[in-house]
Amino acid sequence: MSGNSNGELLSELSGNSYDELLSELSGNSYDELLSEARWLQWKVKGSDLSFSTTNLHLPKLSVLDFSYSHITKDWRGWKSLMASKRLKVLNLGWCLKLRRTPNLSAFTQLKILILLNCGGLEHLHPSIGELTSLVSLDLSGCGSLKELPEEVGNLKDLEELLLDRSGIRDIPLSIASLRKLEKLSTCICVSLREIPSSIGDLQNLQHLNLSYSGIKKLPSAIGRLKNLRTLSLESCFLSLNGAIPSEIGDLPSLEYLNLTWTPISDLPESIRNLSSLQHLDLRGCYNLWSLPELPSGLKYLSKPSIARTPSSEKRRRKWRRLDQSWDRRTCISAFVWIAKLKLGRVWQS
Repeated sequence: MSGNSNGELLSELSGNSYDELLSELSGNSYDELLSEARWLQWKVKGSDLSFSTTNLHLPKLSVLDFSYSHITKDWRGWKSLMASKRLKVLNLGWCLKLRRTPNLSAFTQLKILILLNCGGLEHLHPSIGELTSLVSLDLSGCGSLKELPEEVGNLKDLEELLLDRSGIRDIPLSIASLRKLEKLSTCICVSLREIPSSIGDLQNLQHLNLSYSGIKKLPSAIGRLKNLRTLSLESCFLSLNGAIPSEIGDLPSLEYLNLTWTPISDLPESIRNLSSLQHLDLRGCYNLWSLPELPSGLKYLSKPSIARTPSSEKRRRKWRRLDQSWDRRTCISAFVWIAKLKLGRVWQS
């Protein structure tokens, strides 16, 4: 083993527990190996949880992968790891016994923090607000996490905030300070009831996914998101009520709008102002009776099927007229196949 490079040696030992690693290395070779390590993958389980880490020295470590470990906030190894000042990526995904995150303030250069599917995670330590270099925060699948600390608003460089399938009930008002945020996803956050109006301050936001969430309405402040390119409200059919705000027409960069399986009954006239809109998905919008004038640049329109009931005949005629008007305009070639569909064919009687 003495003939191998440090990188090769780390690769050979990557499947071993910490105490097994120490038994294969002695004094100087151990210190030399770990002092040069840039990437460490360690599934901390069993005897690793109680093993002494007093001499663990990783000054050059950039990536630390603890995914699928049994560590907790009180694990003794955290103290030694705080000396890893150059850490850029910390992966704590699937650490099911982690209830609270430890104090992470020492990792001032951290760029990516992954807490994916930490099902038992209930609290984020306020020190998360000191990770001012953080670019991506993934809290997807943290079903026990009910709230974000206000300190999240201190993450001035954050570009991506993933909350999918988490237990989040509210988005803190401090989110307005995340001026570099490009992506916010709350897909399947069924406990989330509203989006704060402060979201309108996210001038760099490009992708907003609220699909399958519990939100009841969109704030009018959504119209201030001038760089928003995609907006999805898919399957908010159990909670969303009221009309889509007219301010949605103030989104000059919006290219994709997904309203699939929402209970909306109409769209605002201002939707014709969406000069960049290319894709509009209305499948399953059975309460939608008609459409206003649509943007001329639209390339894809998926309209709802209509159930075969006597009361639907008036609505059926309106959609036929819509089909005819689109055929005459012929500006959307992708719509031809839709016009040929027989309305309600999926509703076989």
